[in-house]
Amino acid sequence: MLKGDLSQGNLTIANIGGQFPGDTVIAASGSVSSGKGQPAGSGKVDIRSAHLRDFLSWLNVDTAQVPADRLNSFAFTGQIAATPQGDVQVANAAMQLDGTTAKGAVTIKGGPRPAIVADLDVDTLDVDAYIGTAKPPASAGAKPPASAS
Repeated sequence: MLKGDLSQGNLTIANIGGQFPGDTVIAASGSVSSGKGQPAGSGKVDIRSAHLRDFLSWLNVDTAQVPADRLNSFAFTGQIAATPQGDVQVANAAMQLDGTTAKGAVTIKGGPRPAIVADLDVDTLDVDAYIGTAKPPASAGAKPPASAS
């Protein structure tokens, strides 16, 4: 669904969003302007997924190495702003992934020296729970076992 208005070089989006695989719902609103010939914008985004793994699979993201009991529920809300210089700021963010919750802000700086600056308050983060148990690749220099003659 898209509901918006374009006037005097400004695009105002009252509501854009949709329903996707994995019981995923994405909704956003905001505005984009092209002041001084460079686009800039701001808005709010809300993403909720009851089965994140199914949504990621639909996006062709390989999640085979992540244990099956992970990448289930996901929720994200935040205010996003993009500057003409290519910076993206996410403020008042709240995220939930499986049993982990986080709040805070993130800035992604564009340009010749890109950077990510984050100020996050995370309750717990169990990275090990998302690491698969894949076997390491065979050594390139390994010799096959000798056969008996």
